Amino acid sequence: MKYLLLLSLILVFSCRNTNTQKQDAKNNETNSVEMAPENAMKFIVTIEGMTCTGCEQTIQNSVKTVDGVINIKANHKKGMASITTDPGQTDTTLIKQKIEEAGYHITSISQKN
Repeated sequence: MKYLLLLSLILVFSCRNTNTQKQDAKNNETNSVEMAPENAMKFIVTIEGMTCTGCEQTIQNSVKTVDGVINIKANHKKGMASITTDPGQTDTTLIKQKIEEAGYHITSISQKN
Protein backbone atom coordinates (compact mmCIF):
# COMPACT_ATOMS: atom_id res chain seq x y z
CA MET A 1 0.00 0.00 0.00
CA LYS A 2 2.89 2.36 0.80
CA TYR A 3 4.37 1.75 -2.62
CA LEU A 4 1.08 2.56 -4.33
CA LEU A 5 0.79 5.83 -2.41
CA LEU A 6 4.39 6.75 -3.22
CA LEU A 7 3.90 5.93 -6.89
CA SER A 8 0.73 8.06 -6.99
CA LEU A 9 2.53 11.04 -5.46
CA ILE A 10 5.40 10.77 -7.94
CA LEU A 11 2.94 10.64 -10.83
CA VAL A 12 1.04 13.71 -9.62
CA PHE A 13 4.16 15.81 -9.17
CA SER A 14 5.72 14.79 -12.48
CA CYS A 15 2.55 15.71 -14.41
CA ARG A 16 2.36 19.05 -12.65
CA ASN A 17 5.93 19.92 -13.67
CA THR A 18 5.19 19.26 -17.37
CA ASN A 19 2.42 21.85 -17.46
CA THR A 20 4.73 24.48 -15.97
CA GLN A 21 7.32 23.82 -18.67
CA LYS A 22 4.71 24.13 -21.43
CA GLN A 23 3.43 27.39 -19.97
CA ASP A 24 6.99 28.78 -19.74
CA ALA A 25 7.59 27.87 -23.39
CA LYS A 26 4.34 29.57 -24.39
CA ASN A 27 5.30 32.72 -22.47
CA ASN A 28 8.68 32.79 -24.25
CA GLU A 29 6.97 32.59 -27.65
CA THR A 30 4.67 35.47 -26.77
CA ASN A 31 7.58 37.62 -25.64
CA SER A 32 9.50 37.04 -28.87
CA VAL A 33 6.53 38.21 -30.96
CA GLU A 34 6.34 41.48 -29.04
CA MET A 35 9.96 42.37 -29.88
CA ALA A 36 9.35 43.19 -33.56
CA PRO A 37 11.29 46.32 -34.59
CA GLU A 38 9.35 49.44 -35.50
CA ASN A 39 10.58 49.30 -39.10
CA ALA A 40 9.47 45.69 -39.55
CA MET A 41 7.72 44.87 -42.81
CA LYS A 42 4.44 42.99 -42.81
CA PHE A 43 3.18 40.88 -45.69
CA ILE A 44 -0.10 39.12 -46.39
CA VAL A 45 0.39 35.99 -48.47
CA THR A 46 -2.62 34.30 -50.08
CA ILE A 47 -2.02 30.55 -50.20
CA GLU A 48 -3.95 27.76 -51.94
CA GLY A 49 -3.97 24.22 -50.60
CA MET A 50 -4.21 24.69 -46.84
CA THR A 51 -6.98 22.50 -45.44
CA CYS A 52 -6.21 22.11 -41.72
CA THR A 53 -4.17 23.32 -38.78
CA GLY A 54 -1.47 20.83 -39.75
CA CYS A 55 -1.06 22.75 -43.01
CA GLU A 56 -0.74 25.97 -41.01
CA GLN A 57 2.02 24.43 -38.88
CA THR A 58 3.85 23.10 -41.92
CA ILE A 59 3.92 26.54 -43.53
CA GLN A 60 4.84 28.32 -40.30
CA ASN A 61 7.69 25.92 -39.54
CA SER A 62 9.02 26.18 -43.08
CA VAL A 63 8.93 29.99 -43.28
CA LYS A 64 10.45 30.43 -39.80
CA THR A 65 13.70 29.00 -41.17
CA VAL A 66 14.17 32.03 -43.45
CA ASP A 67 16.60 34.59 -42.00
CA GLY A 68 14.87 37.78 -40.92
CA VAL A 69 11.40 36.32 -40.42
CA ILE A 70 10.21 37.67 -37.08
CA ASN A 71 6.74 36.16 -36.95
CA ILE A 72 4.35 34.17 -39.14
CA LYS A 73 0.73 33.22 -38.54
CA ALA A 74 -1.00 31.04 -41.14
CA ASN A 75 -4.79 30.62 -41.27
CA HIS A 76 -6.17 27.73 -43.33
CA LYS A 77 -9.77 29.01 -43.10
CA LYS A 78 -8.83 32.34 -44.68
CA GLY A 79 -6.23 30.79 -46.97
CA MET A 80 -3.58 33.29 -45.98
CA ALA A 81 -0.52 33.93 -43.84
CA SER A 82 0.59 37.11 -42.12
CA ILE A 83 4.37 37.43 -42.07
CA THR A 84 6.46 40.02 -40.20
CA THR A 85 10.04 40.43 -41.38
CA ASP A 86 13.16 42.46 -40.81
CA PRO A 87 13.43 44.50 -44.03
CA GLY A 88 17.22 44.36 -44.14
CA GLN A 89 17.47 40.59 -43.84
CA THR A 90 14.52 38.97 -45.56
CA ASP A 91 14.08 38.07 -49.22
CA THR A 92 10.43 37.48 -50.18
CA THR A 93 11.50 35.10 -52.94
CA LEU A 94 12.94 32.81 -50.26
CA ILE A 95 9.65 32.94 -48.35
CA LYS A 96 7.76 32.07 -51.54
CA GLN A 97 10.20 29.24 -52.26
CA LYS A 98 9.78 27.75 -48.76
CA ILE A 99 5.97 27.79 -49.02
CA GLU A 100 6.03 26.17 -52.47
CA GLU A 101 8.58 23.56 -51.35
CA ALA A 102 6.13 22.65 -48.58
CA GLY A 103 3.57 21.82 -51.29
CA TYR A 104 1.36 24.92 -51.40
CA HIS A 105 0.66 27.52 -54.10
CA ILE A 106 0.93 31.27 -53.54
CA THR A 107 -1.63 33.36 -55.39
CA SER A 108 -0.52 36.78 -54.11
CA ILE A 109 1.88 38.60 -51.81
CA SER A 110 1.04 42.12 -50.67
CA GLN A 111 2.84 44.42 -48.29
CA LYS A 112 0.77 45.60 -45.35
CA ASN A 113 1.53 49.00 -43.84
